[in-house]
Amino acid sequence: MKRLAVGLYGLGAYLVFLASFVYLMGFVHNFLVPKGIDHGDAHDAAWWIDLALVALFAVQHTIMARPAFKKRLFSRLPECLERSTFVWLASICLGLMMFYWQPIAGSLWTVQSMWGVWFLYGLSAFGFVLVLVSSFQIDHFELFGLRQLREYVFDKPRWRKPFFVPFLYRMVRHPMMTGTLIAFWATPNMTWSHLVLAAGFSGYLVAGMYFEERELVLTFGDSYRNYRKSTPALFPRLF
Repeated sequence: MKRLAVGLYGLGAYLVFLASFVYLMGFVHNFLVPKGIDHGDAHDAAWWIDLALVALFAVQHTIMARPAFKKRLFSRLPECLERSTFVWLASICLGLMMFYWQPIAGSLWTVQSMWGVWFLYGLSAFGFVLVLVSSFQIDHFELFGLRQLREYVFDKPRWRKPFFVPFLYRMVRHPMMTGTLIAFWATPNMTWSHLVLAAGFSGYLVAGMYFEERELVLTFGDSYRNYRKSTPALFPRLF
């Protein structure tokens, strides 16, 4: 019964993540969702509410990803639930951010050309797809806690993946972050509300990249140091 409960907990976390990720794609472009990034009445406090919502998501990610927090969490939860718990809370924070998001009046640019509009929508969709594809390049199921649950539920030995560099990671060190930046910044209608989201997440990703790479160096040592020297962080070199 305990193994079944653990399995359902982890599967639920993954399904909630998928739902929030799909909703996010519509949210950023006000497309096929009941509440988009520009839906509602603008008001003066919207700036601070939206910044606080982005900060909530960023703080949750930053704190829960730190080794000290994980160590404290493991003392209260089975290790196999650490990643699923992270996914649960991240998805909830993302959902709260989208539900309580407040529109801000005005825009920076609006593309009028039909070709330009569809190009930017397509580029944004490419960014979202890049996020998912990049996750499968490393280990999608470990990243979202499913592999850990499988090992626990079916009593499999824990598999530790060695350092390796798949295709997309040979061009940039963080293709998931690259995809996120493209997905948020490529829009034919950059409202102030959209700008707050894009800029807020960009700042968080840059800060998160610093902490992530520090831990990767501690884990993989010279292998990652050499990789970092030879591969750009977010955007591939032209030559």
